Amino acid sequence: MHGAPLDEIYRYVADLYLRPAQAVRQRVEAFRAEYLAGHDVLGVHIRGSDKETEFHALELLNRQYFDLLDAESPLTKFFVLTDDARWLAALRQRYGDRIIYTPSQRTTSLTGVHNLPDVDRLALGMEVMTDTHLALSCDRFVGNGRSNLSNIVFLLKPWAPDACRTFEPPTLFWRNAYIHLPQGGGVWGFGAP
Repeated sequence: MHGAPLDEIYRYVADLYLRPAQAVRQRVEAFRAEYLAGHDVLGVHIRGSDKETEFHALELLNRQYFDLLDAESPLTKFFVLTDDARWLAALRQRYGDRIIYTPSQRTTSLTGVHNLPDVDRLALGMEVMTDTHLALSCDRFVGNGRSNLSNIVFLLKPWAPDACRTFEPPTLFWRNAYIHLPQGGGVWGFGAP
C-alpha cells in the first residue's frame, strides 16, 4: 500500500479485517428489503447527545442538514442514523414518513447512549453495526466528519463522486499532532524534556 491514498489504505485494512457477524448481515438484509429497496435513499447520520460537549457548534452544524434534505426530491427517503431521540423527532416532524430508522437505543440528554446506566451493550453494538451497514446500502450519504460512524461509512464503500459528503472534514484524515509526543510531564505530553 506504499504511496496509496489514505482512504484506499483504510478501505484495504477494513476489507481484510472487518466482517459483520451473520446476525448483523441478516438484520441488515431484512430491514433493507422491507424499508429501503426500490426507493431513492439518502443515508443521514446526525449526532447529538455527548457530541455536543465535544463540539460546541454541533447544533449549528446539525441545522445544515435541513437545507440539504429540503433540496432533495420529494420522492427521496431518508435513512436516519442517530443516537439522539430529539434530532430524530425533529426530522420526523419536518419530513414525516420519508424518515426511515431502525428501532435503536437513543437518548434525550447530553449523556451518550454508551454511557447510560441501563444500556444493553450487546444490543447497542448490533444496532450500530446494523445502521452502519444499512447506510452503505443507501444511494447517497451525508454525515458529520467529526463522528466515527460517519467516517467509517465514508470509508467502507467506494462512493461515486459527490454521493458521500460530510459536514466538517472526516477526522480520520486529520493529522494527529499528539501521536509522536514523548509521554510524561505536562498535559498531552507537553512539559519539560
